[in-house]
Amino acid sequence: MKNDSLAQNPFLKKLARTFDRGDVIFEQGDPGNTVFLILQGSVNLIAKRSQKESIIGSVSAGEFIGEKALLQDKPFPRFCSAVAAESVFVIELGATQFAQLEKDAPAVFNVLLKKAFKTCIQRLDASNQLVSCLRNYDPRKRFLDYVKYVFAHFSQPNFSGRMALLSDEDIAFQIGCSSDEVGEWLATLCDLNILQADQNHSYTTQDEHLLDSVSFESLAQYEAA
Repeated sequence: MKNDSLAQNPFLKKLARTFDRGDVIFEQGDPGNTVFLILQGSVNLIAKRSQKESIIGSVSAGEFIGEKALLQDKPFPRFCSAVAAESVFVIELGATQFAQLEKDAPAVFNVLLKKAFKTCIQRLDASNQLVSCLRNYDPRKRFLDYVKYVFAHFSQPNFSGRMALLSDEDIAFQIGCSSDEVGEWLATLCDLNILQADQNHSYTTQDEHLLDSVSFESLAQYEAA
């Protein structure tokens, strides 16, 4: 939140920035040499492949984005774009600011370091889960596990449960099958009342644990016409 003790630090106040919903924090391919700590709001990470954009993740308050900037001697190209999903309040830091904090405000530096480690651990856990779900031989199992993975790590609460963005093309790319197959399987989950389709590739579930009750056998083997 904006009243986070970090936001009240005199040094960090100078590095604070705000973004409105839809504002681009940085774009894919931009040279990056700063890291952003989100204190309020959430940010969507958007990747472009073959001229199509898809949301590959969402980052919330207390997490970092662009942390690779602190590990590079030179600016590196941003892997994806970062777009404010709502009103966002961030602190933007470069290597120079981190070094100054370590010297002049070690307590604040330690807090930021712990947050950075927490972000890294969360992303490592998420990556391990993703690798695990992609090992399944049957594409229907990969699909179900991937949908569970998205709801576990990138969903947001809404008035009727939890909402996640599930693009046919993006899921197909991630699990190695056709977008037609994914479309059929998403439609089946909607027919089973596990998911409810909204606009712009968003899906809502009343309880993400309902996905655990779905057997991959209930997803018919897709046969192209």
